[in-house]
Amino acid sequence: MGYLRSLPYLYEEGISRYTFPPGWLRRRSPETFDEVLEEAEDDSWFNYRALPPFPFEYTIIDQNMESDELSYQHICQYTNQEMECYSNARTTHKLLRAYLNERIEELFLVTDQSSFSISDTVSKKPLREELQHAEVLSYENIAKQYLRREFGTPSLSFGTTLNIWLHRAAADYQEAMEETPRRIADLFEFDVLEPGIRTWDLFEFLASEVSHESTDHINATVRPWIESDITKVETNIRNALQEFDYDREAVRRFRESGTRPD
Repeated sequence: MGYLRSLPYLYEEGISRYTFPPGWLRRRSPETFDEVLEEAEDDSWFNYRALPPFPFEYTIIDQNMESDELSYQHICQYTNQEMECYSNARTTHKLLRAYLNERIEELFLVTDQSSFSISDTVSKKPLREELQHAEVLSYENIAKQYLRREFGTPSLSFGTTLNIWLHRAAADYQEAMEETPRRIADLFEFDVLEPGIRTWDLFEFLASEVSHESTDHINATVRPWIESDITKVETNIRNALQEFDYDREAVRRFRESGTRPD
């Protein structure tokens, strides 16, 4: 869970184009992939639409594509060591080769460990030792510095989440509800939340027939963004969607007026 927790920060830093396994957007829910993405003008890209503040662009790098067919001004790949060891896609290798051949101006890799290595190298050294001029940064350190600067002492602990979007939602919660959230699930308790909290963006997106019909759509949509509390968050969302009858317009009206459905 929380595969994309660093994306809101990276997006704010100007990194808007991403690639990662499509399964991260459709866990047990094939419908979710088509719901959260819409085709961009360039048909090799999709626009993410479940979180309006972060309409990042997403692409799937075809297994049959060669590195000399790739060309990007910038792209960020999310991956992990397990996937690198067992996947046949060789996406990281292709992106690195394209970057080294100057077909990619800026390449960002988000991995699960600083010792991350790719299977295509003979030495099996960590990637940071294989590449010259590669800068290795810890998102955990960056996020903590950012959150201390923005909030002093954040409402949620660093151990609870390092997603800056959730920390901003926690600040919204503290202002709107006049109390401090105890856990991530509090930010998604929409049957009692006031409308001025940014997690309503995700709830409004989920107010749809797909959420009504698919038992896994809510989980698949929320899972990439939160590190814990997924079952409780899903239950909170499901209960509140029933109150709004899965009607997106009813959610919008509440957000504008503060009046809940009868």
